[in-house]
Amino acid sequence: MTWKGLKPIVHLLETTYEKGINVLSQELEQYLRFWHRSGILSKWEIAIVPT
Repeated sequence: MTWKGLKPIVHLLETTYEKGINVLSQELEQYLRFWHRSGILSKWEIAIVPT
C-alpha cells in the first residue's frame, strides 16, 4: 500500500485500554474546532481536518 508514493509505517499495539476514561471538557474544546461530523452518521463518523 502506498499513498502519494509513501508507504505507511505500521505498529501492532497489543495493550488493553481501560474503560471509563474520559477527557476533561476544557481539554476537549481545543480539538473540537478541527472535527467535522457527517450529516448522516454524526454519532460515529468524524473527519479531523488540521489547519
